[in-house]
Amino acid sequence: MLSVRRPPQLKVSGLRRCALLLAGVLLTGLTSAVTAGPASAAPTDVCSGFDQAILMRLNPTTTSSLLTRSPGEASGSSRYGYTVDEGPEFYAAATAVAGSVPVRRLYNAATRDFVALTQQSDISAAQAEGYADQGVRFYASPTVSDCADPVYLVRKGAHFRQVASSAVRSALLDDGWTDRGIAFYASSADEPAPGQPGSSGSAFTVAVIPDTQQEVLSAADNRFAERTRWLVDNRASLSLAYVAHTGDLVNWDTTEHEQYARGSAAMKVLDDAGIPWSGSIGNHDTAAVCAGGSACPGTRPRITVRNTATFNQYFPVSRFPAMKGEFEAGKVDNSWSTFEAGGTKWMVLNLELWPRPEVVAWASSMVSSHPDTNVMLVTHSYLNPDGSIYGAADYGQTTPRTLFDQLVRPNSNIKIVLSGHVGETADREDIRPDGTKVVSYLGAFHSNTTNPVQLLKIDVAAGTITRTWTAPRTPGFPTYEDVNSGMTWAR
Repeated sequence: MLSVRRPPQLKVSGLRRCALLLAGVLLTGLTSAVTAGPASAAPTDVCSGFDQAILMRLNPTTTSSLLTRSPGEASGSSRYGYTVDEGPEFYAAATAVAGSVPVRRLYNAATRDFVALTQQSDISAAQAEGYADQGVRFYASPTVSDCADPVYLVRKGAHFRQVASSAVRSALLDDGWTDRGIAFYASSADEPAPGQPGSSGSAFTVAVIPDTQQEVLSAADNRFAERTRWLVDNRASLSLAYVAHTGDLVNWDTTEHEQYARGSAAMKVLDDAGIPWSGSIGNHDTAAVCAGGSACPGTRPRITVRNTATFNQYFPVSRFPAMKGEFEAGKVDNSWSTFEAGGTKWMVLNLELWPRPEVVAWASSMVSSHPDTNVMLVTHSYLNPDGSIYGAADYGQTTPRTLFDQLVRPNSNIKIVLSGHVGETADREDIRPDGTKVVSYLGAFHSNTTNPVQLLKIDVAAGTITRTWTAPRTPGFPTYEDVNSGMTWAR
C-alpha cells in the first residue's frame, strides 16, 4: 500500500513557554551554612519551565557529586573519578525563565570537587578556597513552592555534595557530613518534569533535521544553530524525545574542515541541553564529494564513499551517550542508539548510504534481536520525491529497494524510515503480510534562506504519527501536515 501526501500549506503558530514568577533571596557565604529565603507563596505552576533533567554522578571514594545537564559530560566525568551514575537528581531550566536564578558550577582541581551555587557571596567564598567558576549550568528557583523542592548542600572535609532528597541528606548527616543548608529549589525527579516524554500521556515528538549542507558554507550563516536552539527552547511543549539528522550535514570537506566545525557547533546546542540525537551519513559527508559539492574527479566513489574519517573526527562515538553499538568499532557510520518515550522502547538505526550487504545483514540481526523495541531506520537515500522507493545504488552497493525487501519488510518492529538526499517532502505507508505498518518520510529542502525541521508527533495510545514541518527562521513555513494512523507498537 502506498500513499504520497502533499496537502495544502498550513501555518503553525509559535510555541511559548510559560513564565515563572519567583521572589529573590540572598544566600549566605560558604563559611557558614547556606540558607534559603522564606517559603513564600509562589504560583503552583512555578516550575512549568523546569523541563531539563539535571544528572548526578558520584565519586565513590569521596561520595561528592557532579551535577550536569549533559549526558556526554556525565559519562566523561569518570576520568575525574565520578563513576557512579545516579541518573536525574532533579529538573531545572536549561535557559533563563522569569524569576529564576542562574546556577553556576565551580571546580577545585586540587580536590577534584564540584559545587553548584547561586549567590555571589557563596561563589566568592568557594573561589577563595581554590574553586574555579565554570559558568552557568542551569537555572533554578530561589524559593519553595508546590513543585519546587529543596536541593540541599552538605560538606565533609574538602568535598561538597548536593542532594534533592531529605532522606539522603539525613543519612549523610548521620555519616558525618555537615549541613550547609538549601542551595536552591528545583522540581523533583520522582516524576517526569512538565513536558518530559511520558509526563502527560503517551504522545512525544521526534524532530528530524534534513540536509543542512547549504547552512554551513559561511560563518555568518547561523540558521543551523537557530534550529537546534529552537528545539531546545521548545522541548517541553513538544515533549521532544529524540533528534535525528538524515545526512549531508556538510557540503564538502576542506583542509581546515570549516563546514564540519560549524555543523558540530550547531549540534552541540543539543549536546549541552542533554537532548539525545544521532545522524546518518550522506554522500556529501564522505570523501566522495569535493569542493563545490560535486563528485571528486579521478577517484573511485565506491571506495571513497566509505571514507568518513573527518565526519568521525567531529562526531565520534564518544559524543553519543545513547549509542549502544556499531558495525565497525569506533565509527558512527552504521550504529544504533536507544531512547524510551510514551511507555515504549525505541532503537534509532543509522545506516550508511546505499549500504554494503554485510551492513544490511548486521542491521537485520540488531533489529531481530530486539523484538520488543520499535525501530526508526535512518539512511540518507531511500524515497524518491514521488514517494516511491529508489531503485538504484549509485556508487554504493545495496539499493533502497533491496533494503526494503531484506530489512524493512521482514522485520515488523521497524515502524519508521527516514531519508533525505532528494526532493522536498513525501511520505509512504507499506503494510506487511502480518498486518503491521511501516511509514517512510522524505525531507530534503536544500534551502538557501530558511531552516526547516520535520516534527513527528508519535501518539502511542492513538496509534498515530502526525508529521508537520516548521522553520524557526520563517514561522510561516508550510507544514505539509500528514497523519498516519493504524500504527501498532512493539512492546
